[in-house]
Amino acid sequence: MTQDITADDFCWGCMQNEPFPEGVRPFRICGECNHLFVTAQDLIDEDVVIRREGLAFGYYDSLEPRTPEEIFSCPICMHDF
Repeated sequence: MTQDITADDFCWGCMQNEPFPEGVRPFRICGECNHLFVTAQDLIDEDVVIRREGLAFGYYDSLEPRTPEEIFSCPICMHDF
């Protein structure tokens, strides 16, 4: 699949197009990398992944899932929401 970096749905963190699912309002879109979180659970899942990686370096002390209200930055590019 050819990626179009000029498209509105291109994510600079994933380096791929992330089109909106038809008829669905996205939960959150990062203003920096343009990553699409279709649901709140998508955001929570990505947050757990990045914290699992950071746990090995002592950045986090827990992998307990956080609520979307507790996630203040994009797990893909770390930019503040």
